[in-house]
Amino acid sequence: MSRESLVVRNIRLPRVFVTIIVGMNLAVSGAIFQAVMRNELASPFILGSSSGSSSAVCSSIRR
Repeated sequence: MSRESLVVRNIRLPRVFVTIIVGMNLAVSGAIFQAVMRNELASPFILGSSSGSSSAVCSSIRR
């Protein structure tokens, strides 16, 4: 196998698949959030879930 095909197979394709899976999960979670709130225009800022998630990410980052 050539070097290019190894890079594509071992690095690029797994990233593409993970990106697709994460995107689908975000879409489903958004739909569930809107169904729970019974509002088609509901956003994560209503309940503060975006603030909580950003603080969790900031606290988990190691320096």
